[in-house]
Amino acid sequence: MLLRHSLAAQRLKGALQAGALADQARWRVLSAEYCEGAHCGEPIPDDRRRLLPGVSLCVECQARIEKGYGTK
Repeated sequence: MLLRHSLAAQRLKGALQAGALADQARWRVLSAEYCEGAHCGEPIPDDRRRLLPGVSLCVECQARIEKGYGTK
C-alpha cells in the first residue's frame, strides 16, 4: 500500500511541477478522501488532507501504525 501511494505521489509531483494542476486542487488530488486503513474507511478531514498532501490514513490508523499495532 505504501509503495502504491509513493508511486502515485511521484506521478502527481511531476504533474504539479509541470503546472498541470491548480494550486488549490493539489492537496485534494494527492490525499485520500477516506481512510485506507484496514476496516476503517472513515473520512479524512480536509485540514489533515491540506496539511499532509498524500495522506491516506486517518489520525487513529496512523497512530496505530506508528505504535506498531497495525490498523483497526
